[in-house]
Amino acid sequence: MQWNRKLALGVTTLAVAGFMLAGCAAPESEDGGTADDGTFLKIDWLANEKAGIDAVVAAFQEANPDTQVVVTTADTAQYQASIRTQLGTGTAADVFYVWPGDGNTAAIRQLDSGDFLSDLSDQAFVEQYPDFIRDLVSIDDRAYIMAPLATAFTPVYNQAALDETGLTPPETWSDVLPFCDAAMDAGKVAFALAGNNLYAGQAPYYNLVADLVYGTGTEFDQELLDGNTTFPENEGYVEATEKYQEMIDGGCFQPNSTGTPYDESNRMVATGEALGQFLIGTRIAALYAAAPDGDFRIYPFHSDDDENTNAVTLSTQGGAAIYAKTPRQETAKKFVTFLAENIGLYQAAMPGTIPTIVEGYTPANDNEQFLVDTIEAGQAVHFLNQMWPNARIESAMVNGIQGLLVGSATPMQMLESMQKEFDTE
Repeated sequence: MQWNRKLALGVTTLAVAGFMLAGCAAPESEDGGTADDGTFLKIDWLANEKAGIDAVVAAFQEANPDTQVVVTTADTAQYQASIRTQLGTGTAADVFYVWPGDGNTAAIRQLDSGDFLSDLSDQAFVEQYPDFIRDLVSIDDRAYIMAPLATAFTPVYNQAALDETGLTPPETWSDVLPFCDAAMDAGKVAFALAGNNLYAGQAPYYNLVADLVYGTGTEFDQELLDGNTTFPENEGYVEATEKYQEMIDGGCFQPNSTGTPYDESNRMVATGEALGQFLIGTRIAALYAAAPDGDFRIYPFHSDDDENTNAVTLSTQGGAAIYAKTPRQETAKKFVTFLAENIGLYQAAMPGTIPTIVEGYTPANDNEQFLVDTIEAGQAVHFLNQMWPNARIESAMVNGIQGLLVGSATPMQMLESMQKEFDTE
């Protein structure tokens, strides 16, 4: 597969904010049913990957000028709340964004029981995935997702702001709280936090858990499923949650962070008011949108001082599934195949990521090289919720983090709430 980093230009993608689509109906057959004549395709997608899907849709429409593609987007919380309703009522898009593994309401293992997903196992791209990606996008060896990107939860820094203050990002836990103190002394926030968004708070936590729980292996997941450990009993989870509380108490985030939306936290980093921000890599694009000439860099972050436990939460966030009940199966498969064959267009529009299919791929910058090096060093571990057996655990986690931020919950109460949801059938 050859990589094409040149984005298709001059083709307009119809993007609609939110999930309520009006004034754009699918073609009907002579008997009143919906036709698959290749002239219409509806896609629902995650907002923080809008740049990637727009780039591919533009190229697809250029190659297929008679096909009208309608893309609707929503942020994580809205998307996950909406997708179940749409699938249940038969109003889902032909192609829609889903997560791999388990752990949230739009993950494939949560959706599979409803027979909502078309089997993509016969598609050529499935065999091109690395083994760990193929496992995550599959159930019982049947693949359901064309996942274009791999990315990580990391801190991302404004290099100009670091240079201005003369500060060096912390690489070990012993450096973290002194870094936060030094940032405050320089009149800066160490890490902007979009606490107004429930899911933003998980980014620092994913970083803290990586070393302390998975730095010596991934046995925790099976031990949890086997009943041999719990969240409140696991030393790594306890320490990670307590260290999150230490970061909050140590002024590592701006005051009243739960009132800060993503646009504001991005502005803080883009202008240098904050030195950095914990993000999933797909959100780096928003920083460049706020400051196109900025220099935003990933640096390693570790939650202990032991080099032998270094781990990075790096996986695929998700990608394209085909609605099993759409009558436009062939057009949908045509698009998903096009996405796989033009994965470079998607990835080039999404700073802070690498493609899941790396044949012929050369990292374009230091951020991409960091991700490749992490995988090659064997330090990549899955996103936490991808191995959890239900979506309620993630909800308990994000609500618990909100409790830490506002002082209404303790680390142990947060872990106990996660365990309660794990134990609930």
